[in-house]
Amino acid sequence: MSKKVYYAVNAAFLAAAALLFYYFYRDPCALFAGFDTDGIVLMAGAAVTVHLLKAFRLYFALLGCGMSLRAHLKQYCKAAVIRVLLPFKTGEFFQMYCYGHNIKNYLRGAVIVLTDRFADTLALVTLLLFLPAFGNSKTAGVYIIFVSFIVLVVFIYAAFPSIHKYWKSYLIKSGTGTQTLTALKILGYLNRLYGEMSEIITGKGIILYILSLCAWITEIGCMFLINRAENTNDAVGFVSGYLNAAMRGSGSVLLLRFIFVSVITMAVFYAILEIFTLICGRKDR
Repeated sequence: MSKKVYYAVNAAFLAAAALLFYYFYRDPCALFAGFDTDGIVLMAGAAVTVHLLKAFRLYFALLGCGMSLRAHLKQYCKAAVIRVLLPFKTGEFFQMYCYGHNIKNYLRGAVIVLTDRFADTLALVTLLLFLPAFGNSKTAGVYIIFVSFIVLVVFIYAAFPSIHKYWKSYLIKSGTGTQTLTALKILGYLNRLYGEMSEIITGKGIILYILSLCAWITEIGCMFLINRAENTNDAVGFVSGYLNAAMRGSGSVLLLRFIFVSVITMAVFYAILEIFTLICGRKDR
């Protein structure tokens, strides 16, 4: 795709994100009412640490794709803002598109983002087993959905080689009609998708999972510290409500505050990176 199309897509998503940000966060004073300075500092520290870990995790997944660290950080900051603001996982598709454009391979871009998100989900599911918040009925309900999704994905991934082998053999023996050739093309595309995913999981899967654990431990740990700073008696309910909102994609006050801080942080980082790029560009001339 041309650069004009890429810039147009970016402009459209950024405009939508800006409108949603204004709609939900036009009164930050009301959002942070009763939230003391210690809580804000803790949340800002959590946002920076968590996003740095997630950015490094995604960069690790991108190793070998020819994308520089500076370009990745700029892309991550932009995509992170859109991902946390836009509903229905729309931001994930935007991230896939942008990384696919930057590495000049849309299939690999999609697979890298999907693998990154899967590692993130798997880490959260693992941690919830060891948290008191797991006993909360609302959290447990969403947890079951997440586990079911993970089991389904693992089953498909494990079963695909034998399924591919069988159907490829069957289709080749069945003739060379239009429908057969179409089915073989689809099967070939799925095999490429599986190959890309297998390469990432085999070589980088464990490290992506460990980085995801670190990011979630940091985020959840900071929520417990914020609870202590706020002198809330029900720490389990406090963190459980946050996790339940994060998994459902719905907004609790605490999650909305974290999103607000994350968006501001990512916007500031992006501006710094752009200024740095301009300065370096002038020096290179």
